[in-house]
Amino acid sequence: MAAFATPADLRIRWPTMPQHLSDDTLAVLLADASLWLRSSFPTIPDTPNEHTQGVLTLVCCAMVRRAINVDDADGLSAITDTQGPFSTTRQFHNAEGNFYITSQERAMLEGCLNKRRGIRCVEATGW
Repeated sequence: MAAFATPADLRIRWPTMPQHLSDDTLAVLLADASLWLRSSFPTIPDTPNEHTQGVLTLVCCAMVRRAINVDDADGLSAITDTQGPFSTTRQFHNAEGNFYITSQERAMLEGCLNKRRGIRCVEATGW
């Protein structure tokens, strides 16, 4: 299955992306993120409409960016410095580089995939 985003999509959304990353590396990461999304949201259609494709591209690029930002300043959640005897601590949001989505991204995905919460009416036939 094709990835929901291309390396060009990611580069446009992230102009300060590290230049040492090749398009081949980015393509693999985007394909992995797409597989993660398909596994987590099995109702994603094989050929999504334009709106759904846009949401999938946006979320896929955001996931890969977070996975790449493992040791970059953008991925820091806390920094602690001490002057004597010289101590520095850095804590990262996603230290292992795992794929994940935010609650906002989940809401967008569920909205475009028409997932409804609450009570559903189901008609039992054949009784």
